[in-house]
Amino acid sequence: MTDPKDKPAGRVRDSALAYRTQAEDTSVWADRLLFEHLATLDARESLRMCTEACRTMDELLLVGLRRDHPGAEDDELEFRAAVLKYGAQVMEEFTGRRLSTP
Repeated sequence: MTDPKDKPAGRVRDSALAYRTQAEDTSVWADRLLFEHLATLDARESLRMCTEACRTMDELLLVGLRRDHPGAEDDELEFRAAVLKYGAQVMEEFTGRRLSTP
């Protein structure tokens, strides 16, 4: 039996047909290249990149909410973003607020 440490993590087989990319619009080559690069990063750099990606997603979410709710105050937009991220029930339990009609 081979040592599990010799087996590449997350791959079922070596075949490109068995590999499933993280996103439908990403090629196997690009996906593997990304993960090979990520494997070279230290923990702080990985955390920095993850934090930056999360911040960017939050900004994009607010841009979309501003487009969909042009007259809304920042407080309402941030609450709507939280509802989308964590769910209406969680936010109502946490804050006591309920999302007004869309």
